[in-house]
Amino acid sequence: MRIVVELYGLPRRRAGITEVPIDLDLQSVQLAELIEVLAEQFPDLHPDCLVCSPLGNWELSRHIVGNRNGDCFIRSGVEVLVDGDRLLLMSADVGG
Repeated sequence: MRIVVELYGLPRRRAGITEVPIDLDLQSVQLAELIEVLAEQFPDLHPDCLVCSPLGNWELSRHIVGNRNGDCFIRSGVEVLVDGDRLLLMSADVGG
């Protein structure tokens, strides 16, 4: 499964890239699991963009929004992404 993560605003500045393909040996992945992968690959995203809750679950910082395929905004860690999805991560102020 491949999900492409596009980065805008603060996430782009912290990671130093515009997009990254994430390949996983899964049929689907929850947003929290994908965020954990990003946090491991790009430690500079923590804590401004990605945060680890006291329970050990990864989530988006309150300053960051996620958008699946340009269609809908997602924040909940239980949101499911599937092969071919594009996840846009951007500073909340980027959208205006």
